[in-house]
Amino acid sequence: MLYNERSGNIEVAQRFDLHDAEHAVQQLFGINADILDSEQTQDEFYQYAVQNFAMFRTDNSQIELENIGYELEGKYFWAYQTATLEPDLRELQLVSSALHDLWSDQVNWVNIKRDGQLQTAVFQATDNHIFVSFDSDQ
Repeated sequence: MLYNERSGNIEVAQRFDLHDAEHAVQQLFGINADILDSEQTQDEFYQYAVQNFAMFRTDNSQIELENIGYELEGKYFWAYQTATLEPDLRELQLVSSALHDLWSDQVNWVNIKRDGQLQTAVFQATDNHIFVSFDSDQ
């Protein structure tokens, strides 16, 4: 996740190892699902990815994410979203649960960069809601 100061948007790019995505789509959508050669499977996996990621304000109101699209690049599947953030918003609750329903030991790492600060949140099936805050003095 990267905060774009010029636009006031946070840009979300989820990266999935293509090998993991290949196994996931067969479990999620059936044995004939093919993330490499089927646009339908790619779109279904994209929808799955974006439905398993969310951002909330401190009052628990959800921040609406705009779905931008996806791409296969090398050995990765990328899912893109964006959202406008209020400039004074200093804390977020993030939810990242993709693949947790398939593999209980799945760990999702989310890097968040805003105002020169980089934070990493680690999500597990047992802990997939994490708060991050940004100090406005840095």
